[in-house]
Amino acid sequence: MEGTRNRELFGVDDLVPVRFAGVTARQGGTATLAVGAAHGATREASWAVYPQGTRRTEGARRLGTLRVTRVGALASEAEVVDEEPSGAITSGCRAVEEAAPAGAGALRVELQVPSGADEGRRLAEDIESNRLLGLVLPGQGGDVRVYLLPPRAEPAADDPVPQLGRLTTHTWVIIGTDGAVQAPPRPSSSPTAGLQVLDDLEVIARYRNALEIENRDPANPLSASVEMVLHRRLPDGRWVPALPEPGGGIAYHAGDVVGFTITNRTDRDLYVTVLDFGLTWRIGMLYPPDGRIEEPLKPGVTVRVAMDGSDDGAFTLDFPAGFPFVPTPDARPREGVEYFKAFVTSAPLDPEPLLQDAVSLSRGETDGAHLAEHPGADSPLGRLLALALAGMGTRDVVRKRRPAPEEWATVTHRIVLRDPAPSVELPGTDTPVVVGAVRIRAAGLLGRATATEPSSGRTRDLEAVAPGFEAVLEAEGVTVERSVEIEQAREVAPASRSTAQGEPALEVEVPGPGPGLGQMLLAADEGEVLTWNFAAAPVDGAREAQGDGWRTYRVRRAVPAADPSVGTRGLLGAAGKKLLKVLVFPLLDPLIGRVGEHFARKWEEARRPYRVRTFTPDDYARPDGREIVPAEWESLSSGRALLFVHGTFSRAHSAFGALPLDDVRRLHELYGGRVFALDHFTLSDDPFANARWFLSRIPAGLTLDVDIICHSRGGLVSRVLAERPDVGPEGSGRVRAHKVVFAAAPNAGTVLADTRHMGDMLDSYTNLLNFLPDNGVTDVLEGVITVAKQLAVGVVAGLPGLRSMVPDGDFVRQLNSGPRGDARYFALAADYEPTIPGWRDFVKDRLMDRVFGVENDLVVPTRGVHNLSGSGYFPIEGPLLFTKSDGVAHSGFFGSRAAREKIFEWLQA
Repeated sequence: MEGTRNRELFGVDDLVPVRFAGVTARQGGTATLAVGAAHGATREASWAVYPQGTRRTEGARRLGTLRVTRVGALASEAEVVDEEPSGAITSGCRAVEEAAPAGAGALRVELQVPSGADEGRRLAEDIESNRLLGLVLPGQGGDVRVYLLPPRAEPAADDPVPQLGRLTTHTWVIIGTDGAVQAPPRPSSSPTAGLQVLDDLEVIARYRNALEIENRDPANPLSASVEMVLHRRLPDGRWVPALPEPGGGIAYHAGDVVGFTITNRTDRDLYVTVLDFGLTWRIGMLYPPDGRIEEPLKPGVTVRVAMDGSDDGAFTLDFPAGFPFVPTPDARPREGVEYFKAFVTSAPLDPEPLLQDAVSLSRGETDGAHLAEHPGADSPLGRLLALALAGMGTRDVVRKRRPAPEEWATVTHRIVLRDPAPSVELPGTDTPVVVGAVRIRAAGLLGRATATEPSSGRTRDLEAVAPGFEAVLEAEGVTVERSVEIEQAREVAPASRSTAQGEPALEVEVPGPGPGLGQMLLAADEGEVLTWNFAAAPVDGAREAQGDGWRTYRVRRAVPAADPSVGTRGLLGAAGKKLLKVLVFPLLDPLIGRVGEHFARKWEEARRPYRVRTFTPDDYARPDGREIVPAEWESLSSGRALLFVHGTFSRAHSAFGALPLDDVRRLHELYGGRVFALDHFTLSDDPFANARWFLSRIPAGLTLDVDIICHSRGGLVSRVLAERPDVGPEGSGRVRAHKVVFAAAPNAGTVLADTRHMGDMLDSYTNLLNFLPDNGVTDVLEGVITVAKQLAVGVVAGLPGLRSMVPDGDFVRQLNSGPRGDARYFALAADYEPTIPGWRDFVKDRLMDRVFGVENDLVVPTRGVHNLSGSGYFPIEGPLLFTKSDGVAHSGFFGSRAAREKIFEWLQA
């Protein structure tokens, strides 16, 4: 039956509803009320108490007052403030709320209607008498605003809800705080228009009530009991975790296929129900499938929901019909927020009564009675949900039994759904195509380009980025502003443009990042080879002045074949397609300062400080090795010690972390525990400065006898210590080096340190991590990004640590001009060629043919480690040389058993 709510059945009198809550228990000065979060109960609210059976408060005997002190799911605890006579408040009494604390209540509604309109008066009365709603005065900060708009021609600039356009009749409309329309507009000419508006408000309120349900009890035994991870299906069929945007929420596009995993992290059976809180205030069930609510999720088990690889049962996100209720005036791409919410219980929860169309639940408060009595609502959470969605107010429909212990929890994911990403075909000519806000010229290249745009602020769009890389980007303040994917790329004619290295290129133009931001482009090809790209600037710092203009990038366009036998393994997971990711970063780092000439030094001071650290079996592979204290220098000088010195972008724990634990223990036995390491600046100080700092730490008058194991640029620091022991400041100690083991040291320099090839250096290190990851990924990536920021703003000054490795530079010439001393040198060097097809082609085409021109380990020329002219220490006799067939790259020496055995042989000789 439908009609005016709260009207006497078959009568004409309207009844004033009295919302009672039963007193279910009394112990001392505390009473229990059968009203909880589901009913909108709030702490500090005052409740008047009346005798059992009271139906109206007028003329009824008042027994006393309760003040709510704790709100549970369905019941609340209250302090007895006063009562007459003493002990009058007992189980069975009835209470009604007298005063709620400021700000309490449900959906706050601001009403904007023409003065004197009867429809507005009636709606205001209904809102004031509705437990789910609260009427606020204009300007008091409502959750929604309700307008009754008069007929109008085209709206003026200051008219409310301009997106409704022309109106031919008085129209009800509900808008949110963001100005978006929250429900279908209702012409007031309909006799039920006011009731429909009230129903819409109740639907919104119930949705919000159910969505906000959380068990905030700190002693909740099911807290963090279940992990739910949302995934997205990529075009090639792979599933990857969906990563949140910086402001919270996971972004999907209409048409995306979504799935999720649920893992029981406890040692007990649990029951999980996942509901979808949709864009139009509707709620549906996602899990369990086929209504199998009696099947528990076993301890330690992970289930994959809608991720079986087929489209049967897959969840495809899309905008429901009618969303948005009214489009925005500027026709922006659609965007809405929905939620996947998991309810975790220790007993089965039947959600079936909750999954009806929300409008059908809004027809009168008594509709929810059957929900509260439903067997599936026997648990506190089940009844809490039922009452929240059914709008039960505080009527005593749960008096038949007391709730069981509240063992339940929730997991909520916020989803931002957007219109499909723009896509366009590449024509194969030099004619530019526009995809999103990106212009691409790709003469001779065919394929389909799809853009991901930041339609609501900046988006990280890192769903295909390895979690470790994502964490580094975030830590370094780098955001993915926009992305372009090029699928099915194929070369059909020569390119009309080339990169700075002379490779065929496609040209990418993107809007400038705006004031206060820097920009660069990270590209991945079909073989997952990564390259850093920087827009050209005529002079240092000029790029910053370009402001909001367009930036042009020349990106390597080669189309290598993906290797299906290897699969996706890289930092971007880009197998089979090109990825162009436009990265932005603040020019003023809040902790380090401005990106410029001194940025690398300030970064190293903040993130990579100098220190002499312990290098024990317990901490050698950890970043938190303890700093050597003054009292330990005497111990280190009591016999020959072993010093580890790392290379570019690294620290001791990451450069040497691949050493097996047994080998580190063996080294400690060999040197009587006198094993330690130097962490030093590799970007902003040259090796002379590194050595001076180290020597300044040794107490005056003390001489250390050391052997040294060094890697990469650390070899140059070690040579200064061995060949120029007098470089220390006045009053410092000394070092007497006996044996130095060089692993991939640039003793003759490396062309990658030249200003023209610093981008190639970043590419080499990044791809080493991409294809041969080790425990130094984070350290090296942080350093790479720091240098990339400087290159992005056109500043190459302030990097003497890198410049010290230029083959014809001042440092290398000075170091390689001395006579032979007493130290003995040993060398590990490699000629490396990747076996992964795409990477192998990149190394051959760029590093071999265009950069090095000689055998190398991807960073350092092979012969430059052990065979050079000018220094009396070289050539080094008996080096261990790894050939292409050995597969040892620049960062792989300490993972090689042959290398480690040779090191022990040399140290014990």
